[in-house]
Parts: sequence; C-alpha cells; structure tokens
Amino acid sequence: MNVPVAPSSEASLLIVTTSEKSIQQSRKKHETQMFQLIRDTLIASAGQEAQIQPFKLMGRGHEARVTLSRQLAQVLRSVDLPCSRLSGYGPSFCYPARVFEGAAARLKEITGLEILVSSIDRSQYSIQGDWKHGSRGP
Repeated sequence: MNVPVAPSSEASLLIVTTSEKSIQQSRKKHETQMFQLIRDTLIASAGQEAQIQPFKLMGRGHEARVTLSRQLAQVLRSVDLPCSRLSGYGPSFCYPARVFEGAAARLKEITGLEILVSSIDRSQYSIQGDWKHGSRGP
C-alpha cells in the first residue's frame, strides 16, 4: 500500500535521518577513542606492574587472575598483555588482576567515570556502559 508523502515530510525525514547518522558517527568516534584509551591504559599498567614484580599466572602459588567479558575481550583482541591460556570449559585466557586493578583506577582518575568494573567476586572485568551516555570523555 503506497501512500503519497508530501514533499515537506520527505525533506523532514531526510533531515532526521541525516541527524541520526551524524549522532551515530559521533558516538562511534567517541566509542573508538574510549576503547583506545582503555588499551593504552592497560598497556601502561602492565608495563608498570612488570617492573615491580614478574607475573606468575600458572602453577602453584600463582597470583590473582581475572577473565574478561566478551566485549572487553573483543576490545583487547590485538593487545599484547600478559596472560595464561587455560583449557576446558569457560574463558580461555586469564590475565593478572593487578594490571586491571591499576588500569581501572587510572581510568577513573582520568575520566571521572568507572569504565572498567569487576564482578562481585573480582574474577571478571567488563566495560561499564554509563560512559556512553555521559557528557564527559577523553
């Protein structure tokens, strides 16, 4: 069923779609900048922690390890961070908890928002979604 549309409503529809696209593009740009800030902060935190003490992620007496949410794992896919690979059911890679604790504190200091958050038992880190809607950013 084709309903004729007045030219003025077509023009307003075009303006609305154009503004929606520009909003999506600016959100995408902000998201990309935030993900790059997360990567850079984690790399710096890993370097600082490696200078303090070497990482021991496997074997008896290993240090505290964390896993990542799917979104955070995707953001960090190409980043070279110290990790250990575990076989079996569940997440494959475990990362040193002290790297993520330091990076989460540094990101909160930089942005004023909690971007990296841990689960209740501090075994998994994920990206907090509030920064997407906030006015503050990098």
